Amino acid sequence: MNTSQMLLVMVAMVLFSSLFINSISNISDHSEIAYKAHYLLQGHKIAERYFEKIEAEMLGGLYDFDDILVKYAEFDTTFTIQNSDYYVNIETNLCNLNGNIDDPQPDFQRIDIRIECSYYDDILQIGTTENPLSKVFADMEL
Repeated sequence: MNTSQMLLVMVAMVLFSSLFINSISNISDHSEIAYKAHYLLQGHKIAERYFEKIEAEMLGGLYDFDDILVKYAEFDTTFTIQNSDYYVNIETNLCNLNGNIDDPQPDFQRIDIRIECSYYDDILQIGTTENPLSKVFADMEL
């Protein structure tokens, strides 16, 4: 084997090893994105569970419109799924038909849910103070 062939083999080895390391790095990044998406999806399911619970409490007559406003005014709880803690914060405010709390009407309330979950050294936020997961409920009592 002459020098030029050895040089080509060395270049090929360096190129292959850098491609291999880059591929492993990309696979790691993709798996982290998939895991974060899993935690975010769980958080959205938890929020939807609480929205459905509140709606069932109102429709079932367990609590009326004003009771929900008081009960969930500043409601904090922890929800655990597969050894992962989701910290749930629920707030209720009177609002107008469009969910605007600056011009409230007594027949509408907006329920805001914010959820935090620890993900290794990071904290995932599902809904923030500025952009919570929200739903507007109307008082249907006559």
